[in-house]
Amino acid sequence: MVAPPSNSIWTRGLPGPLSCPIAHGEGRFLVEPVSTIGELRAAGQLALFYADAGGSPAGGAYPANPNGSAADIAGVCNRAGNVLGLMPHPENNVVARARDGKSRQASTRACLTLWKNGVDYAKDL
Repeated sequence: MVAPPSNSIWTRGLPGPLSCPIAHGEGRFLVEPVSTIGELRAAGQLALFYADAGGSPAGGAYPANPNGSAADIAGVCNRAGNVLGLMPHPENNVVARARDGKSRQASTRACLTLWKNGVDYAKDL
């Protein structure tokens, strides 16, 4: 996944691309009319996209876009940026293990950054 510039307080400063587990059997981001995607993009509400290992757009291809989400969208936020809806499960990648390779450890740190961003935001309320 990659986190483009957006309103999301959760995805600020996330390094990319990052690997984040999925834990769903069904579900994907769909929107009608399709023009809504452009409106969400213009409003800064597209917070996460599925991408290949190099950070390039998944182009709808499996396994980079594991569920066929429209425009490779993995996460959207509200206009204020304090609410994030996402399909991947970063909570399943927050424990670094000594046996993990460097790329897995980097993804674990990135997923922890997402949660840290939320905590830091809440501290400032």
